[in-house]
Amino acid sequence: MSQKALAGAYDVKELFGELRIPILADMPFFDTLAIEGAARYSDYSSVSKVFTWKLGGEYAPVSWIRIRGAYNSAIRAPNIAELYTAVTRGYSSGTDPCAIPTSGGDSRSDALKNFCVATGVPAGEIANFTQATLGLNQDSGGNPNLHEEKSKTYTIGAVISPPFIPRLNITVDYFNVKVDDAIMTVNAQQTMNDCYTMMDAGSATCRAITRLGNGQLDYVSVSSNNIGSLKVNGIDAQVDYRVPLPGALSLGDDASLSLQAIASWLFERTTQVLATSAPQDCAGYYGAGCSVGTGGFITPDFKLNLGATYASGPLSFRLQGRMIGDLKLYPTATNVVKSVDPVWYLDTSFSIDATETFSFFGGVNNMLDRQPPILGTTLVGDANTDVSLYDTLGRRYFVGARMKF
Repeated sequence: MSQKALAGAYDVKELFGELRIPILADMPFFDTLAIEGAARYSDYSSVSKVFTWKLGGEYAPVSWIRIRGAYNSAIRAPNIAELYTAVTRGYSSGTDPCAIPTSGGDSRSDALKNFCVATGVPAGEIANFTQATLGLNQDSGGNPNLHEEKSKTYTIGAVISPPFIPRLNITVDYFNVKVDDAIMTVNAQQTMNDCYTMMDAGSATCRAITRLGNGQLDYVSVSSNNIGSLKVNGIDAQVDYRVPLPGALSLGDDASLSLQAIASWLFERTTQVLATSAPQDCAGYYGAGCSVGTGGFITPDFKLNLGATYASGPLSFRLQGRMIGDLKLYPTATNVVKSVDPVWYLDTSFSIDATETFSFFGGVNNMLDRQPPILGTTLVGDANTDVSLYDTLGRRYFVGARMKF
């Protein structure tokens, strides 16, 4: 089977600037008080002119506590594939909402029949209109009429370096992101259902439907459209602590042990593909739309990285543990595997500076040869697991060298 060529291009011109204004400093209860802003004007050949901006502030009542926050208005322009992938026609099962149901009598409302006439079904045919085919033609591919995704983001957080525990740094940030007009794809039946439920002829789903002169469906375009929304919020936290080591544990120079912990809690990751579909929160779930395609692309609601690094003279040695939180089957999904326990990976690496210009390094990833959890082909494709989330290669070794000239 040959694949049609992908060709297309766009260009962008941008003008941007940033500004930081210190207001107070080195005063009681105001070690630092500042505001900052940024603005960007972009002119895309694909989506025309857009303006984005940021407004933030920083407040430190004392030198070791810093509170920060920001509000951002941003966009994402559609990429080459979303715009210009060649359109191909295929066949899909489905029924025309304008047609008389095949069983149960005529349940179509007068409003629906009137809207069907307004969108191409002949008025004289609507009373006894039936679907001539057993399915639907659908066109899939790029959509050069896409416009930008729009997002609003606000964050608030703190950085703490307590003087009574030297070399300890703690960072905590809350984030909240909302994306409108998200670029998404739905199948022909979903497109038809949304159009004839909302009954808005100007909507993206109604514009995607093309009828013949006799009212029969010609095809439904299922190319990407700006029809979705996305909400994400959670907390990121990081703790760093460095411990000087005694001379007995050094290699002639000062030695230290650096400890680090990075955690991410995802409270919500909600998507809504169509106005007629209920929002779906996929944070920590798989199945029923929370794992898609052959890769899975599951979003855990908790991740944790723990690391320890020993450094002395020319030697550096690091041990790292990575944890992917537990997952649950989405309540409306059906699968043999109902839940997945947390998965830990252990990695190690070293680096030795032999001279000022030459060093070599090596290590082992997935030291314990942890195998990925099996979820089944129904939810994640032929790999039986989420290849975008879990390690599918097992234990592996690496070595290398660096030279400076």
